[in-house]
Amino acid sequence: DAVGESSQSVASEHLSEMLLAVMVLAFTAASGYAFGGAGVCVTPRMHAVSSRTALLSVVTSYAAEQTTSFTEFLNCFHGHFDNVAQVVSEREMGLTPREGGGHEHIHCHLQSLPFGSGEPCKVVLANYYFNGQPESIFRTRLYSMRVQTADRDFGDCIEMQIYRLRAEQEALLRAAGGDASAVQWGAADVSPGLLIPECEVYWSHSGDRFEGRMRADSITVQSPVLKKAVIVQDDVALSEKYLWCNDRGHDTEGNYVYGNIHGVPYKMDRVQWATCPNVDGDGSGSPSANPYSKK
Repeated sequence: DAVGESSQSVASEHLSEMLLAVMVLAFTAASGYAFGGAGVCVTPRMHAVSSRTALLSVVTSYAAEQTTSFTEFLNCFHGHFDNVAQVVSEREMGLTPREGGGHEHIHCHLQSLPFGSGEPCKVVLANYYFNGQPESIFRTRLYSMRVQTADRDFGDCIEMQIYRLRAEQEALLRAAGGDASAVQWGAADVSPGLLIPECEVYWSHSGDRFEGRMRADSITVQSPVLKKAVIVQDDVALSEKYLWCNDRGHDTEGNYVYGNIHGVPYKMDRVQWATCPNVDGDGSGSPSANPYSKK
């Protein structure tokens, strides 16, 4: 009858409001988002939400913030970076690479790959090479990035997974002079077999830059080049103006393998060029022939 239908309707509305309240509480716990202001009312008794519109508004605002931060990160995470200024300064102070306390001259070229605008993650190719010479590549990686909310260690962040390249892709890329747009990319390039396990980097917005760390202080990786286990430590920083990488490693017996012995990052500034003269020239360490040295 009409009374029964009315009672069912009221019960249904109460149930909907209770479910909505549970959704809000779950969202709050997961995201750490601060609720308050007009349209949202959480009472000690019911923890109820005043309207579905208010919840949608809060969730939409939160999602927009995450999207904006991710877009800002991607806008920074591209182009050419080089630590030539750091190297020139160190050579003038008599510091040489590796055991000499200084840094090698390295260049990083980041190129976004066309994996489709609808994909939840973005993929970037990273080429690292020595002495401002693109043919002197020492590392090539694919970075797959996606937004993470309420990570157990880093909260709202950007997760970056690291992949090795397939041999055929490396050959095609080499033949194309490092131009990622000349090579076809697809799901096979980010398959689980190419993922370097436990090397994920988690980026968080901090002031005017992004800072990235691995979940553990160090991890052990089997190096296909050195044919032995290497204990890796890494922390990074990114802004519109620079990319700093404090990537270092030693073997299981504590012997130095790579990186700066003092734990000083490779401070690569954003540059508008891909090549430059070798800072060390014939090995004398003289930077006099380098046109990019600081004056």
